Amino acid sequence: LYLHTTNPSIATGDGISMAYRIGVPVANMEFIQFHPTSLYEKEETERAFLISETVRGEGAFLKTIDGRSFMGNYHPMKSLAPRDIIARAIDAELKKSGEKFVLLDTSPIGTKRFENRFPTIHNTLSEKGIFPTSDSIPVVPAAHYLCGGIVSDANAKTSLTGLYVA
Repeated sequence: LYLHTTNPSIATGDGISMAYRIGVPVANMEFIQFHPTSLYEKEETERAFLISETVRGEGAFLKTIDGRSFMGNYHPMKSLAPRDIIARAIDAELKKSGEKFVLLDTSPIGTKRFENRFPTIHNTLSEKGIFPTSDSIPVVPAAHYLCGGIVSDANAKTSLTGLYVA
């Protein structure tokens, strides 16, 4: 459904679809949380690698391909704004520019601090030939979490006898 997702390819919504087709109520299916900073890769991957929001919390900031910091145009907290605002801002910038990604500039963090604070991110990016504090990280919003689902009570019971949800 979405070009970029942090979910595995097996997460297809089959359980919700089956329940819906037999008349079990579903709710809030239109609400999907997008993580604003997943790694953009030229080759399609099974699931996007998530660049944690704590990277921005440590001082990284978003910029366009031409180096323009843009989050100040969308929210006073800039790159520390809530994830929905950041995801929409990135989407707006991509639509304006026609580019496929924006950049996450981690240079303010420093190499040693980045390696110590984010070893998994550092190692994953390094394996892909991206060196975070000298290269900006190409990022895009990615579908991350479906906020809706099968309607149930507090005990996970649905309207169909014997069907419980987790």
